[in-house]
Amino acid sequence: MGIDFYISLSLVISLILFFYIFLSGFIFGAGYEPTPRNVVNRMIELAELKGDETVYDLGSGFGRIIIEISKRYPNIKCIGIEIDPLKVAWTRFVLRRNRLKAIVIRANLLKYDLRNADVIFTFLYPGLMEKLGKKLLSECTKKVRVVSYYHEIPFIRPVLIDHRHRIFVYDFYPHS
Repeated sequence: MGIDFYISLSLVISLILFFYIFLSGFIFGAGYEPTPRNVVNRMIELAELKGDETVYDLGSGFGRIIIEISKRYPNIKCIGIEIDPLKVAWTRFVLRRNRLKAIVIRANLLKYDLRNADVIFTFLYPGLMEKLGKKLLSECTKKVRVVSYYHEIPFIRPVLIDHRHRIFVYDFYPHS
C-alpha cells in the first residue's frame, strides 16, 4: 500500500470524527459547541466554590469544566453528565492521564438524580434549560447554585448576570 492510501485513510477518519463531533446532536439530542476557556474561568469564579462541595457539569462534552475544577480544587467532587459515548470516553482518558479524581457518567441529564448537587454548571439549549429548571424546582432538597453559559432558565430570575460573558447564576431552594 502506498502513501496515497494512508493519506486517503487519514482524510476519511478525520472527516468521520469531525462529523461525529459536530453532528452528534442529531444522534444524541444535543449539539456540541465548546465553552471558551475565558468563559469557563469566569463561570468557576462566579460559582464561588468551597472545599467539599459536589459539582455537576450537565452536558459536560469533553470535560473542560470538570477537568479545570479538579485541577484547582482537589477536594471538590466533580461529576460530568454526558450522553455521547465518544465524549465520555475522551473525558475519562484525559482524567486518567492527568490523575484527576473527577468522574464522567454516560447518562441523560434529565433522568439523572441531582439531589446531591451543591453547584451545577450548564451550557444547554433553551428547551433543555426550561426542563432543567422544572426538574430542579421539583427535586431540590438543599440550596443549589446553577451557573449557566449563554442561555437562561426562562421562569427563574438569576441572582447574578455577567452580561459581558453571558453567564447567569441562579440559586434554587427546596420548596416546602
